[in-house]
Amino acid sequence: MEGIPEGRKTFFRITPDANDLCVFAVKRGDIENRIDINHVLYKLSITGTNLKTNPLGELCLEEPCYGTSASAIERTDDKQPKYIRITDFDDFGIEENHKYMTAETYLDKHLLKKNDILFARSGSVGRTYFYDGSIGSAVFAGYCIRFRFDEKKVIPKYAYWCTKINFYQKWVKGIQRSAVQSNINKEEYKSFEIVLPPLDIQQKLVDFMDDASASMQSKIYKSENLLSSLSKYVLERLGLSFDFPDKKIIYATKYADIHSRIDADYYSPEFAHFRMQIEKSAYEVLTVEAISEKIVSGFAAGKEDQADNLPNSQRVPHLRPFSITPDGELTFNTKKYVPKSRLSNKDYCKRNEVIFNNTNSPELVGKTTVLDADIPCAASNHITRITVKEGINPYYVAAFFNVLLSIGYWKLLCTNFNNQAGVNTDTLKNVKIPVPDITVQQEIADEIQKRRLKARQLKIEAEQEWQAAKDQFEKDLLGE
Repeated sequence: MEGIPEGRKTFFRITPDANDLCVFAVKRGDIENRIDINHVLYKLSITGTNLKTNPLGELCLEEPCYGTSASAIERTDDKQPKYIRITDFDDFGIEENHKYMTAETYLDKHLLKKNDILFARSGSVGRTYFYDGSIGSAVFAGYCIRFRFDEKKVIPKYAYWCTKINFYQKWVKGIQRSAVQSNINKEEYKSFEIVLPPLDIQQKLVDFMDDASASMQSKIYKSENLLSSLSKYVLERLGLSFDFPDKKIIYATKYADIHSRIDADYYSPEFAHFRMQIEKSAYEVLTVEAISEKIVSGFAAGKEDQADNLPNSQRVPHLRPFSITPDGELTFNTKKYVPKSRLSNKDYCKRNEVIFNNTNSPELVGKTTVLDADIPCAASNHITRITVKEGINPYYVAAFFNVLLSIGYWKLLCTNFNNQAGVNTDTLKNVKIPVPDITVQQEIADEIQKRRLKARQLKIEAEQEWQAAKDQFEKDLLGE
């Protein structure tokens, strides 16, 4: 090479061979025709069937658009449209939304029309929502993309159901950007291709999926009703109710009687009325301390005490608030661990202990379950462990604690701090509960378990049937 001394000439190779490591970077948006493997495999899968396909962009009645980024507000006028965010919808609709928009914060294009479909732009990318108009007037957030389809080309509900199949989910995983939040833009959603049979076939497939969806939701609804009926059942079985006379009353008590009192009975006429029912019932009324052999709190585990990366032989689950479902069941789905080396024998939870969530948001303090799993575990300081005395059924105690949760009793007992609330051990010890004989306790415990089991079975059946329906839809669609 000219200009380089003879002894220092170097051979420069412009074209790499198989032994060279080559790295290059390019923005995904700069690639005109996508070449990533998941996208290519998806394209080959649907085009290889000799079926007619179309990208969503070619089926639109008008250009898809992003939503409004304005902040939502509380309702001030019944004419205000609801504000739909990604977190508000799932496969089966939308929860009642309590946020609304004023006319100054959205444009006409942000108002949804019947049969519009929303696609999640970021966060839970791939999630879609079919707007059937049943929730009334609505607009959508900036992290949603609205598609409005030409119904002469495609049945909108058919396009929606095409976003529930495995091919769509694989496509989403292949095309989404990994950032602080995963995201897919409008142009990329427009490129998603669906198999497009004649309209009459589309309608048959829509009817099939609509029926499967209705069946699935019916079972989920029955499951949820069984769980929501538990507190009502316990109250009825004990001859109690939380109905309060709908009339004005004057409630008074001596200051000396309430000085240092923190139990809800002495501050709320509703709960005083409830306590009067309990005390007039045929059952003995005892404090939690009186029915317990032992009441202890768990321990905090900082980062240095956690053992998520240790092998199972060296760690045990650490029960936390998420270990108790809102319905009062024990779950290990959200496991955190502590090292066995950190524990002494007294730190291990014991079978048949009542597990009480003492610290949480005010609405969730008081979630209670019974440890009935043969899994060695410990509890966090947000959990109180109660060992009940002989003649007391722990499942009955947990059931009544969950009744108190459902009527808001624990919330009134809470001490609030740092955006959380808690019921301390001394307060818990002084709570009074009716204690029927052990036969009645067992009957209540058995009925609670029976309803929970039925609810769980219904939910499993619903999920299995729904997955089978989606698989069948995909099979009919692709002819496989």
